[in-house]
Amino acid sequence: MKTERSQTRIVIMGAAGRDFDNFNQVYRHNSNVEVVAFTAGQISGIANHLYPASLAGYLYPKGIAIVDEKEWIISVKTKVSIKWCLPTVILHF
Repeated sequence: MKTERSQTRIVIMGAAGRDFDNFNQVYRHNSNVEVVAFTAGQISGIANHLYPASLAGYLYPKGIAIVDEKEWIISVKTKVSIKWCLPTVILHF
């Protein structure tokens, strides 16, 4: 996704597919927000894969990374603000 303008960049942390549903309902066509990754915490075997471009929409022609939740949290080295949108946590950075 091109970031030509100032965008909010987020990582969506969710539970067992609810995160993907929230993305499709709220962020899929929102050009003001760039979803840089989903985290995989409850579904085994999906980390290090992509949420497919065919589901992510035209703003994400390469898809969206799905990263291991524990490894990602450990590797965060920047200040983040957390917006709790239960059952999904959205990290803004």
